[in-house]
Amino acid sequence: MSVRHRGLSRIALCVLCVLAVTGCGGSVGGQPNPTMSSSAGAAGAIDAVDPCTLLTPEELRQLDVPTQSDPANASGETGCQWTGKRLFVTLAKAHDRLDYFTKRPGQYVNLAENTVNGRQGVHFQISQSNTECSQVMAVGTGYVVAAVGFFDHSPDPCGKALKIAQMVEPRLPR
Repeated sequence: MSVRHRGLSRIALCVLCVLAVTGCGGSVGGQPNPTMSSSAGAAGAIDAVDPCTLLTPEELRQLDVPTQSDPANASGETGCQWTGKRLFVTLAKAHDRLDYFTKRPGQYVNLAENTVNGRQGVHFQISQSNTECSQVMAVGTGYVVAAVGFFDHSPDPCGKALKIAQMVEPRLPR
């Protein structure tokens, strides 16, 4: 699979999941509290993350999405997606580094390196429609992505993705 196709497949899956919600998700319960043992180290940091528990039920309600999620697993990413009436939110993790995105700037729209609460990150869009954006954060030797997509035009989808990333970043291992 080409690098361009792989990157597009990751976001395209999120959109497809919205269009074909299967109801196979379950209720997200408990308090988000991903932990990492000291022996896991940076290489295992991403393995300790469960993207499906990074947002609390209250935070999901504030985002106007249900607390039930659907799987969001494709192209090496694993996570969950919550689909509301106006938007969907996806949180996923992968074992690639941020340079997976930064080394391929021509494949993305609005690609920019940034930080999330002091953590190295990058945000990008995959289309000119300005209805979606992904905010990626470095976690050990991998990353966590907070993606948002609106079903209608949004004035600032990257701002919304950043806000979601800022909510979950304190729960990620350093």
